[in-house]
Amino acid sequence: MNIAIIGLGLMGGSLGAALKRGARADRVLGYARRAETRDAALAQGIVDEAFESPSACVREADVVALCLPVLAMEPCLVECRNALQGGALVTDVGSTKRDLHASLTTALDGVDALYIGSHPMAGSEESGLQAANPELYRDSVVIITPEEGVDDARIMQLWEFWVSLGAIVQATSPAEHDRIVAATSHFPHLLASVLVRHVLSREHDVEPYCGSGFRDSTRIAEGPSDVWHDVFNSNRENVLAELKAFEEQLASVRGILESEDFDALRVFLEHSRVLRGKMG
Repeated sequence: MNIAIIGLGLMGGSLGAALKRGARADRVLGYARRAETRDAALAQGIVDEAFESPSACVREADVVALCLPVLAMEPCLVECRNALQGGALVTDVGSTKRDLHASLTTALDGVDALYIGSHPMAGSEESGLQAANPELYRDSVVIITPEEGVDDARIMQLWEFWVSLGAIVQATSPAEHDRIVAATSHFPHLLASVLVRHVLSREHDVEPYCGSGFRDSTRIAEGPSDVWHDVFNSNRENVLAELKAFEEQLASVRGILESEDFDALRVFLEHSRVLRGKMG
C-alpha cells in the first residue's frame, strides 16, 4: 500500500521511520509545511517522497494518517478531500476523538473515503522530526475508535496496520475513548503543568532542590503546548470532570493532615502504593 503521512513531527516522523524500517508500505508519502522538514525527512529515509501540499501527498494513498494538532485536522482534510483516491482509509494520531469523528466524517461527506480514528498512547516530551523514533509505536497501546456500522473489514485493515508496527490495539467508541483518556492521559498532563507552575514560579530558586521524583512527575509538562492546547479544548468537559473528582481526593487528604489522623494517612499511602504496584 501507499501510506500518506500529513505532518512530519514526532508522531508522523516516527510513523514514517517505522514503516520504512520494516518495509511495510510500497511507498511512504509525506507532507510538511516547511521545506527544511521535507528535505530532512527525505535525507533520513523517513519518506520516499515529500510534498508541498496535503492534496498532492494523498493523491495516490491507500491510507492517510493525519499527524497534526487536533484542531488542524479538519481544515487540512477539507483542503485535500477531493484529491483522495476512491476507497482511501483516513486515520489520525490525535488524543481526542468525539468531536474529531464528527468533524472529519462531515468533511468526507460525498467522498469515497472512510475515517476511523486512532490514538497511539505513545509519545515524548520532545517534538519535531529530529525526535522521530522508529520504535515509538512498538509495544504501545493504540486505541482505534470505529463508529457503529463500519464494515468489519475496514476496521481490521486499520487494526492490522498498527499491529504490523508492533502496537497493541484496543477498540472503543469515540465518546468512551475521550472519557477514559481524560483520566489516564489528559488530566495527568494538566496536573504536571500545574505542579511545575506551583513549584518553579517562586521568587527563590528551588530547582537545585528538585530531585528525580519531581522531575519524573513533571516530565510530560514539556510536551508541545499547541498540541495540548487542542487536546484540552476538544475534551474540556471530561477533563473538568476529572479535575472536580481530583479536588475531592485532595480535600480528603488535606482533611487527614489537618486532623493529624496519621493512621488514616498510612492507610491512604499504602492503598496508593498497592494500586500503583499492580500496574507492573
